[in-house]
Amino acid sequence: MKKLAPGAALALALLGAAEAHADEDLSAQIEAANKAIRSLEGRIQTLEAEKAKAAAPAAPPPPAAGTAPAELGAVVVAPKALPQAGAPDAGKARLEIYGFAQLDIIQDVKGVDPDWTGTLRSSKIPVACPADPGCGKIGETTFSIRGSRLGVKGFIPTAVGELKTQFEFDLFGLGRDAGKTTFHLAKAWAELGPVLVGQIYTLFMDVDVFPNTFNYWGPIGMTYLGNPQLRVTPFNRGGIKLAVALEEPATRVDSSSKGFAGVSEMNRFPDLTVQFRLERDWGHLQAAGMLRLLGYHAPGVATGSPSGTLPGSGASVGAGIKTVGKDQILVQLNGGVGISNYINDFDCCSDVATDAAGRARAVPLVGWMLYYDHAWSDRWGSAVGWSGIYQSSTSGQGPSTFKLGQYASANLLFYPAKNVKTGFEVIYASRENQSHAYADDTRFQLSAKCGF
Repeated sequence: MKKLAPGAALALALLGAAEAHADEDLSAQIEAANKAIRSLEGRIQTLEAEKAKAAAPAAPPPPAAGTAPAELGAVVVAPKALPQAGAPDAGKARLEIYGFAQLDIIQDVKGVDPDWTGTLRSSKIPVACPADPGCGKIGETTFSIRGSRLGVKGFIPTAVGELKTQFEFDLFGLGRDAGKTTFHLAKAWAELGPVLVGQIYTLFMDVDVFPNTFNYWGPIGMTYLGNPQLRVTPFNRGGIKLAVALEEPATRVDSSSKGFAGVSEMNRFPDLTVQFRLERDWGHLQAAGMLRLLGYHAPGVATGSPSGTLPGSGASVGAGIKTVGKDQILVQLNGGVGISNYINDFDCCSDVATDAAGRARAVPLVGWMLYYDHAWSDRWGSAVGWSGIYQSSTSGQGPSTFKLGQYASANLLFYPAKNVKTGFEVIYASRENQSHAYADDTRFQLSAKCGF
């Protein structure tokens, strides 16, 4: 046994070495297999990602400056509202949507023209009954949303300045749509540098003297007209502005005056308006002037006679003067011959009528407004004032011709939340004709206006 021991020991050593070598080979094989598995898993993940990417729609390339985005089959807001290549502040093109919903609950003490119950104007108070619309109507109630408004503004940088545009409408039907809750275009204009084209407030109007009231039409004697025009503003800096415009003409002919039966307006040339405006810490002052050519003809007569033209002209001065806190005085005086189209209650008067001999005359007119806007606090406010129109009728005009209109109002306003305005308003308006026939109306109005 002692002779066999060294051999047995050697055999056992060889056997252990073989087993150890076998274990090392197996570990190496297992590690190689794990590497292969991890590599395969990585390849599978890569293939799945590539497959998902191939299945998804390709993202469109960014549009080049000054071009419209690619059509994606979805609604695209203002596709042309993109900056022009090379424009300063090229990243600031924007589109703004704004508006408000307004409800007016109206109670009249007396009657007005049924087509004009949504607002109170002296010219729409029946005087010559039974001829005037609305005669016999007393104490009528009206619910109206016609003052509601929606608008869009666009601002697009270009290489020659910012292009500004605006489109706005309300629901107060006019003309053949009078009395209806329907589309009424208020503004549609574009401005680039000093040049403006489209429909916007006339230069003869000072929009900043409109008091803080709810009645849609507002004070009758102020100037108020949205008019298609070509406007140039050659100077506008340091709070001083000078602007000139050619505006759409509209001559109002009194076909009921002596010898004018069947005669209507004829507009041969545009109206010329000019505006000077000064803005300072105390408020603003604005002066405006106008030159017109008032045309008339008889379209039903082969010769068009009687026909002709008369010069018309007018001037307007208005101001908003700050007093205490947020309070301000609002005042305006307007006068001229043949300017009725620019006065707020434009249906009151005429531009052309005849004298006792049947000769055409331009009709003089004066309008005025004086209001005070007062802030009781951040949530309460009021506006109180008086306005009127006086037309110096010609000797050829009939006894039912409008002579004098007056308008006064007072309100109490409450702002319960941001962008919400409510209030109660009392309005008094009267009308007197050339014959001294007289009528009036008192209106109580509860309104709510919510804007965005």
